[in-house]
Amino acid sequence: MSIAIRTQLLLAFLAFIAMTRFSVSAQEATSPPADVKVLEVRITEFTINEQIDSELSHNDLLEKIAASIKAPKEGRNGATPFATIKNVYRFSHVVGVESNIQVGRTVGITTGETQTGRGGATMRNITMRDVGTLIKFQSSPTDSGAIKAQIVYESSDVEESKPDTIAPEISQLSIESTMLLPLGKTVLLVGSEAPKSKVLTISIK
Repeated sequence: MSIAIRTQLLLAFLAFIAMTRFSVSAQEATSPPADVKVLEVRITEFTINEQIDSELSHNDLLEKIAASIKAPKEGRNGATPFATIKNVYRFSHVVGVESNIQVGRTVGITTGETQTGRGGATMRNITMRDVGTLIKFQSSPTDSGAIKAQIVYESSDVEESKPDTIAPEISQLSIESTMLLPLGKTVLLVGSEAPKSKVLTISIK
């Protein structure tokens, strides 16, 4: 074998080694560190259509909501269910890094009416307003295996107008809480005992 051929083979072998090392280095650079933990977070907003019994524990309320959601429609005999799902927010979260989620829309709200002269048409006064939901979620691990979570939840929505009013009501809900969340278990975030109230639950896995 000539020196020229040996040189070409050696150069090809060295090039192959360099490309292999580059490929491994690139894979290590793009792979997340082994200690990074990613959670699946689910926040569910329910509308409660009845007065909530003040004697119910958190677990009893969650079980009643779950039973209401799972009940087949044909078995309700036209009755309004105890709870209905209004919104569900799902997102992935890296432990130790704050997650921010914002969902909303701009709506036109009738704030009044104006008559354009005698016998004229009625003009509605419209005001534009932003409504929606803002979620901030921060977490850190604990020795027990549960996740310590700092949660900020703010929402606003347009409700139906009452018969004797023109402008609809704007419902608002604002929560700031620190909780210990066990993996795989649904926890009550907030609830009210009034009819047509909101209940929020949160779960992570």
